[in-house]
Amino acid sequence: MSAEEPTTRGPAKLIAEHYQRTYELTSELRKDRNRIFLILVGFLALATLLFSLGQTSANSLLVRLVAKLLDLTDVKEIDALKTNINFDLLQTMVLAVVFYLTVNLYHHTTTVLRHYAYLGKLETEIRDALGLDAKSISFTREGAFYSQDPSFWLRLVGKVYVLILFVLLGGFLVLHLTQDVQAGFSLFTVADVAIALAIAGYFFAFSTASFKF
Repeated sequence: MSAEEPTTRGPAKLIAEHYQRTYELTSELRKDRNRIFLILVGFLALATLLFSLGQTSANSLLVRLVAKLLDLTDVKEIDALKTNINFDLLQTMVLAVVFYLTVNLYHHTTTVLRHYAYLGKLETEIRDALGLDAKSISFTREGAFYSQDPSFWLRLVGKVYVLILFVLLGGFLVLHLTQDVQAGFSLFTVADVAIALAIAGYFFAFSTASFKF
């Protein structure tokens, strides 16, 4: 064993350990991103279905749901609940939840993509530190090997997810803002438009990041 080998292997081992920890963190972030996407899609589907029923039917459905959750059986209490539910406030709250989920989806997506790009550069450093031959494929999974063997259908997955979310999110926002216009101007309308614009902005950022890879 040469005197230079320990000093060569030392940094490579540290980088490799850091690489492994980064890969594990990236995998967890990817799982979280996928979970947020499913929650957002499911929430949009339910919210769109609820608001498409109209205010009267939606209020009735919500009252039944709240009454069941609170175990209310008294007719007077249920009638009071019907009167006190503010449908406009509920719509704004739902929009705020969609905004929160969209921001989190964007944040997790960009973080995962940055981490994969970082892993590719770490692989290059590890290969250099180990003195690996250019023809070897060790430590090229997230970098050179992935780039040399692209799968069209695999790369298309992200675009399909963007399209699905575009349809659901677009339909939800159009339905929501249409109902706001029909109901007339109010402070809730201003809040809804502001939140909708923010959602559209973060969705655009999410889709732009997804289409880069």
